[in-house]
Amino acid sequence: YSSRWRIKRLSHASRFVAAIKLLDMKQEDVFLDYGGGDGHLITLAAESQPDASYSLFEPSTNLYEARVNLGNVRGVILYASTSEIASSTFSKISCLEVLEHVTPADSLPSVLRDVFRLLRPGGTLVVSMPIEFGPVSLFKNIFRTFTGSTFPGTNVKTIALSAVGLASKVPRVEGHMGFDYRKVRQALVLTGFKLEETRFSPIGLAGPLCNSQVLYRLRKPV
Repeated sequence: YSSRWRIKRLSHASRFVAAIKLLDMKQEDVFLDYGGGDGHLITLAAESQPDASYSLFEPSTNLYEARVNLGNVRGVILYASTSEIASSTFSKISCLEVLEHVTPADSLPSVLRDVFRLLRPGGTLVVSMPIEFGPVSLFKNIFRTFTGSTFPGTNVKTIALSAVGLASKVPRVEGHMGFDYRKVRQALVLTGFKLEETRFSPIGLAGPLCNSQVLYRLRKPV
């Protein structure tokens, strides 16, 4: 159990570091962490750029955790819904490890349109997603099986399909099984975002073969 959480914390730490580099926060930025959970990313970003304006959207009970954790971030605004936020409010938005949890899967386009609406023309979006196909997915699912942390729909067949790169053939239930970040990348472009940079984490080299996460920096056209 302790080993599982140590690995998870290391994975999260590498994702946050990579995301902050891609965001390249400036003091004039108005930033939203979309699905920001407990607010850890904003805490780190505010340490490096305290003069930017920070907001967090989180519809779950994690909003209470964010309120506690972000108590020292000056002027941070917390939202339980995006309907109250005006269009083109933010110069930069992050969406880290969120899109794989959007259910049902066919509601993803509406979520991406919401993010697009909130971002200013010329603004930056940073997205991170788990890699759930190929060799890395085999390691992940074996690890989840032995630690008792598998997702619904996990069985020998779905593990095998994911391992050979056919994650899209796995029925989506919830969580990570059957998630294919390549489809979300296509959906982001179809929504209107322009892809500027791709990074893999935590190793960086060898792309999806040796990394557990992919990060994109995208821009909303002017």
